[in-house]
Amino acid sequence: MNRHSFAASLALAIVAVLGLTGPVAAQVQVPFYGRLVGVDTTTAFNPPLVSVQVKATGNATQLGTFTFTELAMVNINTRMGNGTFLFTAANGDTVFGTASGLATLTAPNVLTIVENAIVMGGTGRFAGATGGFTVTRYKNTVTGVTAGSFTGSLSSPGAGN
Repeated sequence: MNRHSFAASLALAIVAVLGLTGPVAAQVQVPFYGRLVGVDTTTAFNPPLVSVQVKATGNATQLGTFTFTELAMVNINTRMGNGTFLFTAANGDTVFGTASGLATLTAPNVLTIVENAIVMGGTGRFAGATGGFTVTRYKNTVTGVTAGSFTGSLSSPGAGN
């Protein structure tokens, strides 16, 4: 009898604890898309790796006017790269994460770069943000000028982030 009482008490305690924690709220994802224009600077690092820095400005849903910085390492033999990105909205709120991509020479002196990005967080109204997006941009390999667009989703600003 004592053993059954203990088991019942333990089961009730577990149910009570689970009931207090409640379900984890899923973050609502909203469309996230925009355009950017800037400069993509490549610096020799340790062959075949190069360091790439993208500094751009643009406009996007959820962010409005923004600045964008990306830092990546690219293998020039495979044209594959990985790095981090940071969007900064006009009011200082940020969205940040990681990106990986591939560059393809599509015309003389033009690279088409497709990157898949994962949102890891943010600040201000984007604190705790999640999401992902795909960037397609073009880079003039002579001048470094880059321009492109991105589309994906982002957790709703201020919705429990």
